[in-house]
Amino acid sequence: MINWKKYPFVRILFPFILGVMFSFEGSYYSMLAIIVALIALIIISKTNKNIKNNFLFGFVLNVILFIGGSLLSQMSLHDYTKLKDADFYQCAIIQPVKEKTNSYQLTLRINARLTDSVWSFSKGKVLIYIEKDSLSSMLKFGDRLLIKGNLSFLEPPKNPKEFDYKRYLENRSIYQQGYLASDDWRLLDSKSKGLDVFANDARQLLLSSLKSNGVEGDQYAIASA
Repeated sequence: MINWKKYPFVRILFPFILGVMFSFEGSYYSMLAIIVALIALIIISKTNKNIKNNFLFGFVLNVILFIGGSLLSQMSLHDYTKLKDADFYQCAIIQPVKEKTNSYQLTLRINARLTDSVWSFSKGKVLIYIEKDSLSSMLKFGDRLLIKGNLSFLEPPKNPKEFDYKRYLENRSIYQQGYLASDDWRLLDSKSKGLDVFANDARQLLLSSLKSNGVEGDQYAIASA
């Protein structure tokens, strides 16, 4: 028989995985349940010195792990089933802007959607190509935008041996894409503050320093990655 006491991390992994597998709606209730369970865990540990053999302590700990797995699963889910139906989206640029021949490529995180004149919370990532003009050329990582809801689901490859771009993007939690003309979007806030914005600015500064010192080709690609 396996002595599970020798593998404590495996023991706590089971309820966490079950929580991910049987995730349920209601992240706020999940957070409240975790807080209550943690308080119960502290009370049990304070009132009972011998917690190693305490069934109630183990039960509450497993409940916390189960709910934590469910909450993590819900937080990672993409809201792609609702993104298509909105009239407008409030979103943020979460990757450096890429210049294409006739457009700029933006990876956006959706924060809210407007449907029938009502704003509601939403989440998900989309790939957007935006028409080149003087305004779009100024867009940067961290900018917040208001965009029209003309999104479309990604199409699978038409040929069997063709590169599956749809799966490639879905592995990065991107399920939809769209094209925005100059009058289909508006800048809400430029360069919002945050750790991710600071990290991107630092990265761009280092890359520009590499370029100015003659680093290019494969060496620059590796450094950039």
